[in-house]
Amino acid sequence: MATEDEIRVAVQGIAWKWNAQLGVDPNVFDVYWIGRILQARFAFELPQPELDMATGIRVVETLERTIIPGDPGVVLRSLPPEQVGERAVVTVRQVFVDLSWVGNLEAVLTAALYLWCGCIGMAKSMRKTFVVSSGGVEASYTPAQRNTDYSLVRDMALRHPWVSKGMALARQFELSRGKTEGEIVDDWVPKDSPYWMQ
Repeated sequence: MATEDEIRVAVQGIAWKWNAQLGVDPNVFDVYWIGRILQARFAFELPQPELDMATGIRVVETLERTIIPGDPGVVLRSLPPEQVGERAVVTVRQVFVDLSWVGNLEAVLTAALYLWCGCIGMAKSMRKTFVVSSGGVEASYTPAQRNTDYSLVRDMALRHPWVSKGMALARQFELSRGKTEGEIVDDWVPKDSPYWMQ
């Protein structure tokens, strides 16, 4: 079982050596990468994600405030590693109340990271536009970009049920943030996608 200090140091180490960026949103890949490395380093399994929609969305919203940079165009990989490590500790403290049943601190953090990846990766692929990481400028999604981003998140979901659960939260997450049905572009999502699970 890892302590907060061990989690901080582990995440700092991950942030020193980011992997190559994939897809339109580097945060989705980087958050997934942190979870994957933590799971390998501390050698633990996650239980099945049995949480209700409201709790799942609350966890995702917490990560939006704690680990993800709030400024448009600023991505996690651009922050100093010490700051990324500290954000991870703040995140695990705040999501622990909702996910304490998952296990120890590293399992709680990893479950939350995977849940966020699925939800945000899916939600972003259903938007009409995306933020270009070089300055907050928006551009229209093309079908090819949607497929690329969806394929990345779907591949993550095939390995981790918590990513699948996050994908199933995406529609409600977008609606909870004030999007209308007409602003959610999901007619292209495959019918066997975890997105359609409830």
